[in-house]
Amino acid sequence: MYAPTTLPAEAPTTSFLELLGDIEIDPEKLGVVLPRLLSRLRPKLAYRVGGVLRYRHEEPDQCGMTVTVMAFVFGGSRAMTVWGKDWDEVIQKAACCVISSLLPVTRAGRQPPWRQWWGRELKPELYEAYQKANEFGRVGHYHEAVVRYYEAIRLDPANPHLRAELAEIQEKMGLHIDALDTCQRALALDGQTAHGYNKRLWQSGRKLRWCRLRYFLHPRRYRDVLGLRYRNTIILGISEMTAEQWYERRGTNSQGAHEKLIPVLVDRYWPVAVDLADIDPLVKNQACFDDEEKARNWLEVALNLSTESEDCDAAKEKNLSRVRLAFQKSATQETNRLATDDLWARLAGLYAPDRVWSWMRFFWPFSYFQRVPGPLQPVTRGAFQVNRITWAPLRLAWASEHFDNSATDHLRDELARRAVKTLERAVLVSKGKFASVEQAWLVNEDPDLKSLQVNKLFQGFVQTAYPSPRGLREVCSEQRRADERLRLPAP
Repeated sequence: MYAPTTLPAEAPTTSFLELLGDIEIDPEKLGVVLPRLLSRLRPKLAYRVGGVLRYRHEEPDQCGMTVTVMAFVFGGSRAMTVWGKDWDEVIQKAACCVISSLLPVTRAGRQPPWRQWWGRELKPELYEAYQKANEFGRVGHYHEAVVRYYEAIRLDPANPHLRAELAEIQEKMGLHIDALDTCQRALALDGQTAHGYNKRLWQSGRKLRWCRLRYFLHPRRYRDVLGLRYRNTIILGISEMTAEQWYERRGTNSQGAHEKLIPVLVDRYWPVAVDLADIDPLVKNQACFDDEEKARNWLEVALNLSTESEDCDAAKEKNLSRVRLAFQKSATQETNRLATDDLWARLAGLYAPDRVWSWMRFFWPFSYFQRVPGPLQPVTRGAFQVNRITWAPLRLAWASEHFDNSATDHLRDELARRAVKTLERAVLVSKGKFASVEQAWLVNEDPDLKSLQVNKLFQGFVQTAYPSPRGLREVCSEQRRADERLRLPAP
């Protein structure tokens, strides 16, 4: 803090060389002088931040501050005035203004989600909305976080990282349809059109086509959208939750979100219904000239079905299995495309520039070296391979089994017994803190175990692995009711 001056945004008269300090060059001691000289090439003081407190009688924002950021190296300066209801709010807004001024010209500005703002003027409102959204998300205030994310997306609509984080918060809130809508409408943020993305999705993965060479021109855009594409795949892959909310017209805070999303899904994933339209006569008496028209009609009718259109439980289960299988086949195709694109990206060397930049810093003077690696990969290669080889085929087989309804009750009981036996070996004989860390997810949140949670064997396993006072009270009350029935006189 300092007193107001006539030119608050003017840099001080001290020059850059004076800030570096005086170094006496002695030819006889070059071994000592040269390292000191090289270390001074990177200034310890490159920016100076100052503020002037202000006050006005106009309500409601009476407190204010004029913030000045001055650069000694390039000689630039920037002054901003913020207002608030109290001094705490003013200080927070002033801090956002300072960081938004320094972030686009520092190394941290090359990290997501601010990579697109490198060398540009970052809006303080955008940075403030993003920081508050992260803060609300960490403490579990998801509704407030969603509002802040929408505000940040309004200021930066082409940022895929903001869309991916918004979809993750919507998933935590149980709004899987809103999360699916967020991802589907942002898949083409890597510079291609929606039609181009749909065309690439269903091309052969082993052939090198010209459309894949576009990533040589925009390698950063490809990496920016990886996290969003992976989130979209996971939402489609947990089809028992997404399909149930879709069929029951739940999972969204927007009215008519399902109807608005149907054309997008039909245009993108109609090839999954080519085989289904032949074996499942959902659309009767249709006169189609080719497989594409038939598949589009089948998928559109399946997505338009809801619980209100059917009265029979068997018909509801059949319609739900149609939507579940369509989502699961779409997730499998997205998973295969992600793994294939990652393979071509590694062969093409799209990840090499960041590695070369990190290795080059080892050859600079020690004062220049920072232990900050390049931008981290949003999804690892191991996750791509595991999802493609194991997760997606198993989930697709499960959805196909529900669609065909070929499993008997005896087979279900046998599969449940084997699943519980495997869980016992994984949890009861685990090492470290696995059992305590994974308890909430295993018992209540894992979508793969949703159909197993109603089984008596699984409920007994939960009581054995995670005994709780609630379960003890239920057992005691059941035993008490049984004793009371025995004490009652016979009629």
